[in-house]
Amino acid sequence: MEEYSDLNILFNNTSIMVTDNPEGVIEEDVLNLTVTTNLLLESIRMLSALMEHMKSKKEAIIINTASVFGFVPIARTTV
Repeated sequence: MEEYSDLNILFNNTSIMVTDNPEGVIEEDVLNLTVTTNLLLESIRMLSALMEHMKSKKEAIIINTASVFGFVPIARTTV
């Protein structure tokens, strides 16, 4: 954080979309990677890594976003 000590904005947008066969069986590794990255861990890890730094700022903002594909599914991916 020394290099970015003035940082006071976190735009947290972690998402991936792995193209697979939507007509087939969902591969366990694709499911785990997608859910872990998009929903569970990566946003939380980033937030956790920067929380104390952000709290030390007089003004700071954290923005968490999600992929539009959560609302607009496409036919080239299962998850």
